[in-house]
Amino acid sequence: MNTDLFDMISTFVGADFLKPPDTLFHYTCPNGLLGIIRNQSLRASNMRYLNDTTEFTYILDLYRDEFHKRKFSKLLGQYEEFADALRSPSAGGYFVCSFSENPDQLSQWRAYCSPHSGYSIGFKSNPLSECALQNNGVLARCIYDKKKQRVLIHKTMEEFISSIQEKYAESNNVNDLKLRILEQDFIIMLSTIFQIIALAPLFKHPAFQEEKEWRLIIPRRIGKPGIKFRVSRELIVPYTEVDLREKEQSIPISEIIVGPTPHPQELRSAIESLCKHEGLEEINVKLSSCPFRSW
Repeated sequence: MNTDLFDMISTFVGADFLKPPDTLFHYTCPNGLLGIIRNQSLRASNMRYLNDTTEFTYILDLYRDEFHKRKFSKLLGQYEEFADALRSPSAGGYFVCSFSENPDQLSQWRAYCSPHSGYSIGFKSNPLSECALQNNGVLARCIYDKKKQRVLIHKTMEEFISSIQEKYAESNNVNDLKLRILEQDFIIMLSTIFQIIALAPLFKHPAFQEEKEWRLIIPRRIGKPGIKFRVSRELIVPYTEVDLREKEQSIPISEIIVGPTPHPQELRSAIESLCKHEGLEEINVKLSSCPFRSW
């Protein structure tokens, strides 16, 4: 088991971001629920294809701002080339499955579920965390606070400066130091930046903070075994399946909430029948309390 990603997040962001509440909720459509129950697995999608159009590029823009702020003009061009390469889907990266602390939130019913039939699946968080580690990944809380984000960017940049200063220990002049940064020193910068790039799946725009999102993050590369493709909103989306069965135990679902619908009792009864058929009678099926109509 490789714990590099877990250790990096714990060191840079803090252990609190790795301690989820007992239950986390995944909002999905009827087909999504059926797939999870029948296959006892989750689909983790490539983060470049998620609803937030700034996914991944958001952290790259924060880094560019830091370069401007420090007036590292000589390295800025090199960084832009590096960032452009990372923006390419062929660069691979991280696959994520999203969860929320909120079990029954109107905005998420609207955003992630079918108009008349959505479901919020309550997963036990400890088995999810173990599942992530088994896949060399991590279950971690997203960072929405822009001040916290900039502190992390600043921290890694300070490590970069410290590495350069060690290389040119004889120089005490900051301006002279900037001038003496050679092209080969870009490698030093990359080693530092890759630390924060690994945190890119956790950097979210503040506009999404009400979702209180946690992410199961799995490192994968396009073209490697285990990558599949599906159609979603007219896009062909790369994804990987994450097996939820731990030592042949049942899927770690504690409850399912039926979203706002014109047929609440019928859908509740259908989900209870599905759970019974799959040997999951212990799952508690509830109805949403949101007074919302889309019909």
